[in-house]
Amino acid sequence: TFSQVTSTIGQNGRRGALMLSLDCTHPELIDFINIKTDLNKVTKANISVRVNDDFMKAVENDEDWVLHFEAENDKMEKVVKAKEVFKLLCRNNWDFAEPGILYWSRIEDYNLLSEDDEFEYAGVNPCAEEPLPNGGSCLLGSINLSAYVNDKIFDMCAFKKDIHTIVKAMNDVLDQGLPLHPLQIQRDTVRDYRQIGIGVMGIADMLIKLELKYDTDEAIEICDTIGKVLADESIKVSALLSKEEGHYPKYKPSILTSEFLKKNTSVETYELVKKYGLRNSQLLTIAPFN
Repeated sequence: TFSQVTSTIGQNGRRGALMLSLDCTHPELIDFINIKTDLNKVTKANISVRVNDDFMKAVENDEDWVLHFEAENDKMEKVVKAKEVFKLLCRNNWDFAEPGILYWSRIEDYNLLSEDDEFEYAGVNPCAEEPLPNGGSCLLGSINLSAYVNDKIFDMCAFKKDIHTIVKAMNDVLDQGLPLHPLQIQRDTVRDYRQIGIGVMGIADMLIKLELKYDTDEAIEICDTIGKVLADESIKVSALLSKEEGHYPKYKPSILTSEFLKKNTSVETYELVKKYGLRNSQLLTIAPFN
């Protein structure tokens, strides 16, 4: 039904975008995993399964996995083999490119809001690169890494400078678009959490210009360095914007205990967040490679 609705609202050749996800404990999980083996069903939506740490451990240990659902006057339960479910997921992904797999434990535990008891992710955007709360907005922008390579050298100074520009620019876009969201819950969520998604593109071209192969230690090292700089500088700019314009309305000091924040910030950036808070509750995302 959701797929059909998405088909109906497409306009002038522009199709709708929809992600449907199901928890790995749901009793209809197998039917969900197999739904797209019928090429005439669910043609206007992407689908993914949310798996957690317990499920993955059950897969590793070849254990039983309980699928269950409880309502006020209803209860469903079914026992399956976790490894067989995982194999089915992998096989259908290979054959049909779906379902995708969302590692939900990692999504919930490794982000700026992981220690905020009030916050909860409701799902992801249609390409699954950005987890969002109910009513959240997918506001994305990518930096072309290839453009920073000159004479086989990556210009880190220019990269850092442009991170400052894009964080400020995307906050401006967020403010401009805030009153244009059709639903009140969207306007409220965007206002309260101010999530943006800065990512990168052009990695392959960057490595070609640097004359580095994808799987070399040098290529991995430069990508790791770029990722750390992107995270640290983005958070730093958001903290400085918070100093000027105030932190996002739902900001809580518990963010300072976030594993993601502590692992991806310099001492200077961490102290700025501690002093001023953050303008954005989410800053980074990288679109999936096709």
